[in-house]
Amino acid sequence: MNKGSHMGAITFSLDSKLVEAIKKTLQPTVFFETGTYKGDTVYNQIKNFNKIISVELAHDLWSTACKRFEQYQHIEIIHGDSPKVLEDCYSRISGESVLYWLDAHWCVALGTAGEKSQCPLLKELSAIKELNENSVILIDDARLFLAPPLAPHEITEWPQFHDIIKHLYALSTEHEMMVVNDIIIYYPIKLKDDIINYAQHCGVDWLNIGHYAEEIINLKKICEERLELIERLHQECARLSENIN
Repeated sequence: MNKGSHMGAITFSLDSKLVEAIKKTLQPTVFFETGTYKGDTVYNQIKNFNKIISVELAHDLWSTACKRFEQYQHIEIIHGDSPKVLEDCYSRISGESVLYWLDAHWCVALGTAGEKSQCPLLKELSAIKELNENSVILIDDARLFLAPPLAPHEITEWPQFHDIIKHLYALSTEHEMMVVNDIIIYYPIKLKDDIINYAQHCGVDWLNIGHYAEEIINLKKICEERLELIERLHQECARLSENIN
């Protein structure tokens, strides 16, 4: 796995409000995650699913997560390559209502795996094989697919958004797609109203974020200038005090 301090550009881990929106109409029994990292997403979903499967490629992270969740009988942390594990698990979960959280792509984080094969997403989608009417796919870090990821990502190892769309529709023609808050959501049509409601009430306006960030940068510059002025005045006061004495 491959995370830094954030999973996605908007929320830490999988947004609980998105899971709630999905569960208003569906009752998924299985949560399948690729990219365990430290296990925070698994921890947040402990009470929401009958079965949780999480796959981690980095041995140390897998070992740590196994110890963290060893007391939970319904949680399975698997060490391995995510497409291969998805393929191996197909027969036992294909008939279930599954929420897939695909997050095994490399994100420049210390101690994670994936530098040599940065994005297994298309292979993961192929390994899922087909998507039933009660299952949902969520793909984290949508920004890395909507446009080529920035350096030091190796662009040739990342799929184009068009290819992702083709792979998703190959899994099901009864699903629709939406991108909300850095997540690609591929959901059954019966979830449409719930996903639209989530997007409208929880979606982030990127233009507003850009303006806000610009304001923060300007305020930071003003503060730095004021601090420099204070330091100069402090030094001048010290010099005048020495002259008086």
